[in-house]
Amino acid sequence: MREIDFIPLWYKAGRKRRVSYHRQYAVMGSVFALMLIWSFISGLSISNAKADIRSIEDKINTQIATFDEFNRLENTINGISNKAEILTKLDTGVDISAVIAEVSFILSERIVLSGFELSNELFTDKSGKSSSRVSIGSRMAREKSSLPENNTRFLVTIAGVAADASDVAGLIAKLEDSAYFCRIIPGFSRNREISGHLATEFEIKCYIANYIERKQTGS
Repeated sequence: MREIDFIPLWYKAGRKRRVSYHRQYAVMGSVFALMLIWSFISGLSISNAKADIRSIEDKINTQIATFDEFNRLENTINGISNKAEILTKLDTGVDISAVIAEVSFILSERIVLSGFELSNELFTDKSGKSSSRVSIGSRMAREKSSLPENNTRFLVTIAGVAADASDVAGLIAKLEDSAYFCRIIPGFSRNREISGHLATEFEIKCYIANYIERKQTGS
């Protein structure tokens, strides 16, 4: 016996369309949900990545600051080492602070220093022959220098401005009278106008009286 289907075709077609729509909606909803989940996960990943980047940047900045501090300390240490090396080379038994104090003591109030240089040189006999040693202690033979004798001599260069040429002459006389200095060598003395006033610019060279003068002996 043949079954008769009383359901209209248009109804069946409509139901198929509704089922198809429901499936499409379900797929679209799933895709949308996946997109939301992916966006959330991506957002977390980006936030974590940004946090990691900030952490790395902070570490880099810390390393840079540490490196800069290391360089600064290294430069300071090198500077101290260089100064220590210079002082070691200058360590010939001469009290440099005493020499500077002597210069300050003999300076007149009418003199302003613009330069004070100290250089050392080995004192040798130009003839190269055997020699006897004569201590140079001061301008006068009877005076005794308070500085220890040494075969290295120190050249002092004093430069400055004096109110008058007579002040420069007075300074030279005081250097000659001092037991700390010998062989006073006037460099130059010239007039110079400073702030509308006429002054005397000068330079004087002398040796610290601690070196050994060598005189040639008869062969």
